[in-house]
Amino acid sequence: MRNPILVILAFALAAVPAAVSCSIGGSGSSGTETSGSGGQGGSAVAACSSADFEAQVIAFCKTENPSSPAAGEMGASCVDSTQCSSDYCLEPFGNSAYCTVLCPNGNECPIGYSCQDTGTLDGAACYQDVCIYGGSDAADCTANLLSELDSACNSECKAARAHAWMDCLAGAGRLCGSEDAAEKCGVERGLLESCCNGCDSFNW
Repeated sequence: MRNPILVILAFALAAVPAAVSCSIGGSGSSGTETSGSGGQGGSAVAACSSADFEAQVIAFCKTENPSSPAAGEMGASCVDSTQCSSDYCLEPFGNSAYCTVLCPNGNECPIGYSCQDTGTLDGAACYQDVCIYGGSDAADCTANLLSELDSACNSECKAARAHAWMDCLAGAGRLCGSEDAAEKCGVERGLLESCCNGCDSFNW
C-alpha cells in the first residue's frame, strides 16, 4: 500500500510551475531584466547598464551641443553681411549679430533655428534657438543621461524600455528643452517613467 503522505507531497510538487527564464532582445542589452513588475517581486537584477548606451549618449549630446561655427558659417558672429557666406548678418535686438539666412516661406531653418519676422524690409530670418537638453554642455548632458539610464536599468524597467527612450532621443535630433522632448518622445518617456523610480519628467 502506498504511503498517503508521499502521494500528497508528489501531487503538491507537480502543481508548482517550472521557473521561467527571461531575456531581453536588442543590441547592447545584457540579456537580463529585473525580477517582478511594478515594484513587486524578489531582488532586482539590472536589466542593462549605462555602458550599453555610452556611444549613443555621447553622439546625442554632441548634437545637442555642437561646436562653435567657423567664420562666415551659420551662427558665426559678424559685423556686416560681407562676413557671412550666406550674405546675411542678423542683428537681433539686445543680442550680438550672427550669420544666418532669410526664410521667406517659414520652413527653411535648420535645427537650432526658428523662422521669425525681423520687423524690417528683409522679412523673416532664421533666429537662433537655445537647444540644450539634458545639460549645460556636452559633458554635463552625457553625465546626466548616463546617470538616468543607470536609474532605469536598475529599476523595474526592462532593457527594451531604456533602449526605446534612447533611440527616440537620438532620432529626434537637436531638442530645445524638455517641452520639445515631450512633444517628440512623450510616449517613450511615459513608458520609461511608468516603471522607473527616479526617471520622472522633473529630472529631464
